[in-house]
Amino acid sequence: MAYFSVSDFLGQVRGNGLAFSNRFEIQLKSPIGNDRLPSMLVEEATIPGLQALWSPTKIGMWTENRVHGIEFFGESAAFTFYCDTDWDVRAYFEDWMQTVVNPQTKEPRFYDETIGRGEVDVIALDKQEDRAKRWTLKEAFPRLLNITPVAQGGDGIVRVAVTFSYRSWEASSTGPGTFGNFVRDLRKGKGVGEALGDFIRKDVGRKI
Repeated sequence: MAYFSVSDFLGQVRGNGLAFSNRFEIQLKSPIGNDRLPSMLVEEATIPGLQALWSPTKIGMWTENRVHGIEFFGESAAFTFYCDTDWDVRAYFEDWMQTVVNPQTKEPRFYDETIGRGEVDVIALDKQEDRAKRWTLKEAFPRLLNITPVAQGGDGIVRVAVTFSYRSWEASSTGPGTFGNFVRDLRKGKGVGEALGDFIRKDVGRKI
């Protein structure tokens, strides 16, 4: 006998629904500010992944795969944005990258003042436009602003392709019961002020 029946599947889908790839939004946080426009004009985003680092280990006559670390796929998170008529979206990423590295001297600026202040939130929405899940890319910065092709024979919308790098990511629930994130942060050892600030910034402030 099957572990799940067709009625189980239909009940799950009809009761809780399924996630749709076009129900999302992002929120950028850069050291230069003016994050609203590019956040609003996102076309495609990337939800981050995880990779367990492993190596074959010889134990007696057996060879076993043992995990020795984890990676956050922090070298590449691809995003695509619609470009406005003033090209402010592209200028935003140009300015962000030139804030990280001086374009004249090619010298990087202080980490904590640039990359350390960057975050990207990818937020899944349900059909009622409520936030269901959030993935926050920590210490994020645009590492690649791709070439933007234009053509006299075309009449399509200009798109700006950007690849982000980041140090790590965190997932959190943003639906009903988001106060639970505040309690979870306290249990992890965060101070009351820091945990409350994160709760207001991520859960309360973004719903106003």
